[in-house]
Amino acid sequence: MRTKVIRNFYVLCVGVLLVCAAASIILVCHPARVVAVNLDTRLGVQWQVVEEGWTGAWVRRGSSNTFDARWTMPGQSEIRGVIDMRLDGRNVKMSRVDQYTNQRCEYQGQIANDWRTAQGWVSCNNGPHANWTATIYKQGEAYQGNREVLSPGYGSVVRKEGPIVPQYSQAQGNWRYDLTGVWSCSDGGTYYLRQLGGNVWWYGEASNGRWSNIFHGALDGDWLEGMWLDVPKGRDRSNGAMRLRLDSRDEFHREQNTGDDFGGSRWRRVR
Repeated sequence: MRTKVIRNFYVLCVGVLLVCAAASIILVCHPARVVAVNLDTRLGVQWQVVEEGWTGAWVRRGSSNTFDARWTMPGQSEIRGVIDMRLDGRNVKMSRVDQYTNQRCEYQGQIANDWRTAQGWVSCNNGPHANWTATIYKQGEAYQGNREVLSPGYGSVVRKEGPIVPQYSQAQGNWRYDLTGVWSCSDGGTYYLRQLGGNVWWYGEASNGRWSNIFHGALDGDWLEGMWLDVPKGRDRSNGAMRLRLDSRDEFHREQNTGDDFGGSRWRRVR
């Protein structure tokens, strides 16, 4: 009899534990799912931000709390980075990491009752606080002037014009891609690129041996400016300057050239 009572008590305890575990799963998981849906609506799809003279466009990655961001200011090189948001009611905290420089910034602020605007302060590298304000755009009404945040090869980035004067000494820290590798070109040649910091060198040659050339250029954001000339491995003896535009890490094209004509106009990465 005593053994039977102990066994029944054991079964009862196990049953209570299973019920508690199931209840915990419901209480913990269900609210998280609801919150995620609410945040998907409230955070919108894009933020247009102004902070101490800089204009930023933050584009959301799907329904996550991560944003790809781009800042511009007249006379300054653009800044790109990634922002992660954390919400507590209408209070928002954000962590930002910049590309190229790996600068880190912390944002704090509050979103308005209508979830259309926000404001607060930002501090980079534990420095002084600066004010920021934001307009939040919902699905279907995003500010279209900054779509290049997600498609950096094209968009409203101002096209460079004028004399091609490579700034080799200033080509440091302001680039997005590592161009080192083997590339093919629309002129039928193969190009071997090496990038050190913001400086790029290449050696290119035709498959039939008619021409071979070298190039030294300086990166400035999405632009690569440099001087080229043919070398005696081939028969041609031309030279000039080129302004190239980076479309992605695997493709770039020629926008402008001076001096002798250059046959190639578009390069694609082979490896």
